Order: sequence, then C-alpha cells, then structure tokens
Amino acid sequence: MRPDGGADVTCLDGQPAVQIALCDGVLLAIGNTEHRMRRDPRSGHLAPLDILDRPARILVPGRDPAPVDLPTGTVDAVTATDGGFVLLLTVSLSAPEPRGRQLVSIATDGAVRLGPILELYSNLSSASLSPNPLRLYTQKTVYRVLDDLTVEPIRPVSHHGLRLGLIGDRPWTVTYRPRGIGRRGWWPGTGPDDLPPREAGQWLFVLLDKDSDRPTTVVPLSTPLTTAGRHHRRHGLTGRQRRNRAPPGRERRRPRPRV
Repeated sequence: MRPDGGADVTCLDGQPAVQIALCDGVLLAIGNTEHRMRRDPRSGHLAPLDILDRPARILVPGRDPAPVDLPTGTVDAVTATDGGFVLLLTVSLSAPEPRGRQLVSIATDGAVRLGPILELYSNLSSASLSPNPLRLYTQKTVYRVLDDLTVEPIRPVSHHGLRLGLIGDRPWTVTYRPRGIGRRGWWPGTGPDDLPPREAGQWLFVLLDKDSDRPTTVVPLSTPLTTAGRHHRRHGLTGRQRRNRAPPGRERRRPRPRV
C-alpha cells in the first residue's frame, strides 16, 4: 500500500492465508489449521473449512512457493524474528493430556526446528508472540522465549480480557465496559467519568504499557472482533461486526409479547 492509497499487487500463490509474517523480503503464509465450520452465504448450510496437508509455505517473488513441513496442529501465533520465524502450535498428544503447546522455529529457507512440549496451562486461543526480544504473551502470563524454544515466566498479566494481541512490543486487549463492581472495579479507568461514554460502545480496546500493563489508550468499540496494526509510529485499529443470519427459508420469528 502506498501513502496515496494505491497498491502494487503481486500474486505469489493461489492459496488463502490466515496468518502471515514477513522477514527480509521472505513471506511466511499459513492457511487454515483449525477444525471449524463455515456457513455458506448462499445456501446457509454449514461446511468444514479446508485444511491443507501442508498449510504453511515460504513465498518469495519470482520463485515457486516452498511448502514447510510443520507438525500437525493449530497455529496459535506467529512472528518474524532475526533470520526467520517462530510459531506457537497446539498439537495433539496421547493420554493423559489431549493437547500440548510447542514452539517451532522456521528459517527463511524453510528449515524447521521443533521445540519441546511446553507446560502452559492458560487459554492460548489469543496468545501472541513479540520479537526482539522474543516474548510469548498469554491471557495470564508473559514468558521469555529461550534459544532452545522453551519458555520461562517473566510476570503475570494484571488484567486480561476477551481478546489479546500485540502492536509492536505493546500488548492490547479487548474487554467489556466495566460497571464498577467486582475485583476489576472500573478498570481500565479509575471511575465512570474516566471512560468513553457507554453509548459509544459496550467493548473497550485497551493499549497497555509493555512493562507495567498500565492502560495508556482506551478506545470504545461496537464489536469485540478487532485487529490492530502499526505503521511507523501510528497505530491502526479495525473491527468487523458479526451478524447472525438465519439460513434461507428459516427466518427468525418475532417472539410473542407476554401478557
């Protein structure tokens, strides 16, 4: 994308990418790795999303796509690092634990290095990785990623919300607008007057200080389905509204008024 709004488009392959990372002109593209359903917009029927046998590939302009041999699992997070990429995978295990988490290093030439199974017990559905220094952020803990792809805890996360992400090395979260009750009180504010008006949105996007988790920016949202990015020193925020529509021929009926 250019500052004037134009764009230079180069097609590297015809496969969809759910997650991407860029390192020294090399693009790591990862297709869908999660077993989930999608509703067809025309028929209204549910169908499973396709999962490729090798969903990750290295893309370089002027070269053929180079598939990457990853363990079978769900990619929870990805980031570019010096000389390559690091991924967090949820993989299937035998009893007694049905699933485990594993860090994977990928060089720009596609070489893969697997880390050990990690003992992480928090929900990693919205985990994030940050580079330089390499950190793993979960909803409960911030971890330091070591050279052998193991982790050690740095500090707990003081507040966690519905979603978690990173802008550069700064974490962000999405949370409900507080009501001033419970342990959280009026966080991320100090009182109702310290927050955006309720009619502006029932969710809040909160940008946090990278060291103290102190809220530095609070933006009202009309949807929790939000992504954030960074361009130089400016931060960008996008959201999408999820609408639940009934399939054709099964429109919802209005509830009868109670007498």
